[in-house]
Amino acid sequence: MSHIIEKDNVTLSCDVDSHPVSDIKLYNMTDNTTIETTKSNNKASYNFVNIHCLDTGEYMFTARNSIPDESYIMIKTSYIDVMCMLLPTFPIYFIEYLK
Repeated sequence: MSHIIEKDNVTLSCDVDSHPVSDIKLYNMTDNTTIETTKSNNKASYNFVNIHCLDTGEYMFTARNSIPDESYIMIKTSYIDVMCMLLPTFPIYFIEYLK
């Protein structure tokens, strides 16, 4: 697992081998939302630009392929753990000097 630091750019991607083409969706499992992805020919991706520590959580791609009389779904999950950058702190005497 690589370390992800706040403000990094991170890409989640999913490639599916299916015919007919699968409908691929990405969900943020931490807050139960669907995320819009870039899609083309059984591939989907999402780019986090300047990722934030609030983006930490579990993400799930689903790929659904409907064949007559049958429905298949595949699931791929990933956990992103973003290391947060600490805000600078100033000693009290420095703050008093600024007044």
